[in-house]
Amino acid sequence: MDAFIESRSRDFPADDAASPDQAACRLEVTRGLLWRGARAFPLRAKTMGVLRLLISRSGLVVSSDEMRDLVWARRHGSAHGPKQCIRELRILMRDDAERPRYIETVGRLGYRFIGQIEVDEPPAPLVDLRCCDLDTLPCVGRTREIEGLADKLLRARKGARILQVIGGEAGAGKTRLIDHFLAGLQRDADLWVGWGQCTPHPGSREPYGPLLQMFSQMARDGSLPDLCQLLRDVAPSWLVQLPGLFDASEVVQKQVALAGAAPARMVRELIEALERLTVRRPGLLVLEDIHWADASTLAWLSAWSLRRAPSRLMVICTVRSDELDNGDTALRSALREWSGRAGFHRVDLPGLTQEAVDSLFAARFPQHDFPAALAHDLVARTEGHALFIAEVLAQWLARGRIAQSDGHWRLQAEASELLDSVPASVQSVVGHQMTRPTQCERRLLETASSAGLSFSAAVPTD
Repeated sequence: MDAFIESRSRDFPADDAASPDQAACRLEVTRGLLWRGARAFPLRAKTMGVLRLLISRSGLVVSSDEMRDLVWARRHGSAHGPKQCIRELRILMRDDAERPRYIETVGRLGYRFIGQIEVDEPPAPLVDLRCCDLDTLPCVGRTREIEGLADKLLRARKGARILQVIGGEAGAGKTRLIDHFLAGLQRDADLWVGWGQCTPHPGSREPYGPLLQMFSQMARDGSLPDLCQLLRDVAPSWLVQLPGLFDASEVVQKQVALAGAAPARMVRELIEALERLTVRRPGLLVLEDIHWADASTLAWLSAWSLRRAPSRLMVICTVRSDELDNGDTALRSALREWSGRAGFHRVDLPGLTQEAVDSLFAARFPQHDFPAALAHDLVARTEGHALFIAEVLAQWLARGRIAQSDGHWRLQAEASELLDSVPASVQSVVGHQMTRPTQCERRLLETASSAGLSFSAAVPTD
């Protein structure tokens, strides 16, 4: 976000910077643009939502809680979202927080819009962006995958050792699929669930990073009250790696006792600890983005899945197919090794179908009057990419291009016009992906893109 904001601040023309008080701001809602003088800047959906909320309540204080409720619906990313959007707007509008002309900070109460800004249409009642929050929707188009996960968890409860890998490109809906699956298990007190997140890092990664994260979280939230004692009994080398959970003197004693211990000991102890945890209660362990996993975590997965003894544990891993194609060979080798084992399963998420998007419309916009071909055209435009579809709908809602009247949801512009626009967030994702191919591949893509969606194979060679 900071890099995004800084790049926006550099976009202002020099003459605008020389006389910041002379350039008036104008909001073009229909196109999602904020104008400052003669320069236009596309706004992200959330930033547009914050600005429209402030304008609609001009002169009144709007708290961060209200912003989180109306723009984010208190979902992921909402904790610091309002502050980031305000900061972005101030940079784009050249507004000084100490001497504001547009957005005033009112102590710890919130923010107030105090300036005059031209809007290309009267500020209609603010669209409640909770209507465009994918987390509130059913997991459309994934019925077969959900049923498959449920079947494998049932087998794990009976003692099968299950390693499930869910693949797909960034934004395909892997995490959403797991969230939806877990939501159906919330009332299952007999099952414990652990979660670890692998993260990208330019250098060497912390050994067992996502597993340490999982143990730390589960010990603190009380989901496994006997976890700390179990680590003392069968996994003392893990006790040393989690000093925040134990007394300092105990950690020092274990460090001295374990001096010179072989690294393989941690793998063996972790396997034993998890086997004991699942004796009383079956477990489900989720490891996100294992294309960024450290070598030690992959080694543990290989060793655990190789065991033949019964285990009431199911491990679900997500992997980005594009990162896997461009990453190192360690994970690719591990996947080939795992594929020959009885409990290994892999599913790659395809794009959403027209039927899935029709279901999405029905759930998100009940009693809508959308054109019959809208779902088909949106799938064709986005190739069914779940994230892109979500961002497109978010942009349409934020800009008032979808509105509800008389109990019916309707488009406020021609579908062809809406489908031609690409949200800034989607442009960012595509731009990031464009940096991954080789130089030769980028030239080929750039040449092909100028020829349209369909072209002769001879065109790129001309």
